[in-house]
Amino acid sequence: MPIEGRTALQESPRLWRGGFCLMLLALAMGAYAHGDRIATHRGQMNDDQGEMNFELVHRARSVTIYLEDHGQPVSTHGGKASLEIKRGSMRWSTTLRPDGANRFVGRLPQSLVAGDSVSVGVSFPNGSIANGHFRLGTVPKARATTISRQPWP
Repeated sequence: MPIEGRTALQESPRLWRGGFCLMLLALAMGAYAHGDRIATHRGQMNDDQGEMNFELVHRARSVTIYLEDHGQPVSTHGGKASLEIKRGSMRWSTTLRPDGANRFVGRLPQSLVAGDSVSVGVSFPNGSIANGHFRLGTVPKARATTISRQPWP
C-alpha cells in the first residue's frame, strides 16, 4: 500500500530498475543503428563521427573513394575531391575525379602502404564540403566531419 503523497515509482525499486534498463536499451539500439557501417567494396571505412561515410579502396597505384550518407549513396556528379597522403615526413596529393554514382577515382604516384595517413576532401556543387581521414593498416580510428551549407542534392 503506497504511502500518502508518494507515487508507485517512488515506492517500488523494481520499477526504477526496469525503467533504467529500458532507457539503456533504447540508447544502445540508437547507437548501433548509427554505427552499422559495412565496407561493401572491400575497402577501409573511416570513423563514423560525421554524417558522411567514406570507403577507401586502393589497388597498386589506383585509388577509389565511395561516399554514403546514412547508408545511402551520395552523388559525386559535379563534385571535386582531393587526396593527401602522409608517410613519415613525406607528403603528396592527387586530384580525384567523379566516376559513377557515388565514387571518386584517381591515380597515385606510388602505392599506399600500412601506416600511411590519408585525408580526403570533397566539395559538392551546392557548396557543401566533407572530409574523411584514414590510417592505413590499422583498425579505423579516423574521423569524418561534414559541414553542410545547403541540403544534399
